[in-house]
Amino acid sequence: HILVQDRVLVEQLKVILKALKFNSVTVHTLKPGYLDSAQQLAMLLMREEGVFLVHPPASVRRRAGGSAARSLPDFFSSVSLILSKARKDVMRLLAKCVPIFADAQYTQKREQTLLALYKYGISGAFILKKQESLAKMSPALKKLRMEEQVMERYAEIREYLEGYLPYREDALSVIKEKKEEVELSKRKAQAEKLMQEGREAAERKEFEKAITAYKKAIDLMPQKPEAYMESGHVYVRVKMYPQALYRYRQAEEVSRAIPEPNKEIGNVRVLQVKDRIANGESPKSRQVLRLLDEAVESFGAALNKAEKLAPLHAEDSRQLNAEAVSRIAGEILKLNLEETLGKRHPKVRELGALARESFQRVSGGDISDLPPDQLLFLGLAAVDDGDYDGAEELFFKAAESKDHFTDACTEINYLGTVLRKQAGAKGAITLYERLLELDPPNRAPVNFNLSVAYVVEKRDLDAAAAIVRAVYTDPGLPKNDLFYKNTQIYDVLRNVVTLFAKASRQGASAVVPQNVLKARQLQDRLDAAVASDDGKEAFRLVALIGTKMPDFFELEHVQASKPIMRYVRGKAKELAASSKPDMVRLSEILTQAAAKEKSRAVPKRLIAHTDFRRQVRELLASDATPNKAAGLLTKALVCHPECLDGPEFYTDKDILALASETSKRLKNVDMDKIEHFYRLYGLEDAGQKAGTPKGRKPPPAKKRPQGGKQ
Repeated sequence: HILVQDRVLVEQLKVILKALKFNSVTVHTLKPGYLDSAQQLAMLLMREEGVFLVHPPASVRRRAGGSAARSLPDFFSSVSLILSKARKDVMRLLAKCVPIFADAQYTQKREQTLLALYKYGISGAFILKKQESLAKMSPALKKLRMEEQVMERYAEIREYLEGYLPYREDALSVIKEKKEEVELSKRKAQAEKLMQEGREAAERKEFEKAITAYKKAIDLMPQKPEAYMESGHVYVRVKMYPQALYRYRQAEEVSRAIPEPNKEIGNVRVLQVKDRIANGESPKSRQVLRLLDEAVESFGAALNKAEKLAPLHAEDSRQLNAEAVSRIAGEILKLNLEETLGKRHPKVRELGALARESFQRVSGGDISDLPPDQLLFLGLAAVDDGDYDGAEELFFKAAESKDHFTDACTEINYLGTVLRKQAGAKGAITLYERLLELDPPNRAPVNFNLSVAYVVEKRDLDAAAAIVRAVYTDPGLPKNDLFYKNTQIYDVLRNVVTLFAKASRQGASAVVPQNVLKARQLQDRLDAAVASDDGKEAFRLVALIGTKMPDFFELEHVQASKPIMRYVRGKAKELAASSKPDMVRLSEILTQAAAKEKSRAVPKRLIAHTDFRRQVRELLASDATPNKAAGLLTKALVCHPECLDGPEFYTDKDILALASETSKRLKNVDMDKIEHFYRLYGLEDAGQKAGTPKGRKPPPAKKRPQGGKQ
């Protein structure tokens, strides 16, 4: 239903709605009087169903002559009064109405209008851009310009309808929620408590609870932007973008000087672009380009505000503007729009230029001896330009600052992901390994990303160790959906979970024969003596073993120890020349063991297992962090899983305790999700790679919440 005073707009709406395939459009001639038009609308609302596009008279005539201006809320207040006298459901009927008019300040005016009208049940308003008058144009030019104006209006009306119609049925419930929020405005003492409740609920992924808590907090402190912003973040996580934009614009309204609301509006527009393109829309479509224009505009506003930031007190020497610009400009460079649009897309270049130019204005263009936050920005700019070596140098230089160490480690981890995708996994592996040498606070996600890179390079043993180090460091890591995004690690992950579960289960009930226990303990002592170059202790043990257990040196797990057998061969030659019978006898025992080793061909996997086991024991005896020992124990199990079937593995209580603790920390891994993937793609055999079967596509991976990093 069209009930509009502006005749030009009426004609435009008729053409546009027809083009949009609306089959039932009724144009009502609006009565000229203010109160008459209010009465007319009330009667139509009681009689007809559908959406009413309403543009009422702007003034009412006075009895004494002249006229008085009336606002939209005044008009709908009059309609509401008429409906209430008729004992009708006022809010249900007025929810059919959508005010439509043109205004020069359409973006700001729309939010103000909606806030003023929500109490009447009106949840939408189509506020259009002002169009130039065609009165003084020539007929030919007028006709051409009329067609252009209709096309401009077409884009506006279509966007409004796309945003309004899907939520129309829920409009009243949304409005009632807002009214309930207003009624809570007196509970100011609970504001911070509600904010904390919202954060905790969002962390638990209880988004409805978080949204409710933030709604209450907004009414308790309506002049503070924090609740609006955090509420917007939650809406973004659940992809309720219109609600998120509404919150961010509210934050901008109450705190116009801060850049964060504008920055987040830009982020939402970018997310909308990515979603549209992922759903098959062209990067050059009008809607995508419009969203990109708004993103550029919002980021530009954020950077302009950031440039103007200054300390509140003269004694504060911080460069707040440079810090803020570096942070926001850095986030812009990490949008990764080039992956969606291509590096040559004009908006990708425009955003990159916007970030760099703003940074140059606050930094003065001198990159020598820059503060760490600016080094981080330049590093991100280098990543954006594909200068990965330069980015690495800048990030590690920034990491020298204690105050910026965490941020620098985060960006280095990000660089590793970019390297793996753009330049290959080898460079990423080198970078991650260098970062881990710094003992970064984010070593869990770094090890996770390192594991992915190892798998890409087909280094599954190293990948297994890295993924275990990651989860041992942060057992909560598998609770994040991003943990399961890279399906190529599933095979490695399933293997280590299975092995440690078996080690823990069997270790709890294992009964080791005394002769096996004694032999393994002697081997461990001899291994340690040889490794530490303690020749005196090593020879004492060899002499003791040669006397008490002469067959010891021919045991397979002993001959799998390269350091022991190297010592045995050397000592056999040395003792052969001795004049003492007992030493000659010992030489014969050692020579026989060396010959047995040569003819036996000890399996390489057992040799590797023995070496890793020795390293595990060394780490457990030192002050090293246990996650490193867990990584080496992983290698010991993966390279020789048969070790779990023999009693020798269960002789060391410290190793068993480490295996049990590792298994406990791996329990957060969602094996049901992994097994479902295997069943879905017919990868029932654990030996198969968890990649994508030929001819099939994997299920879509869930995307990362804004602000989080792995």
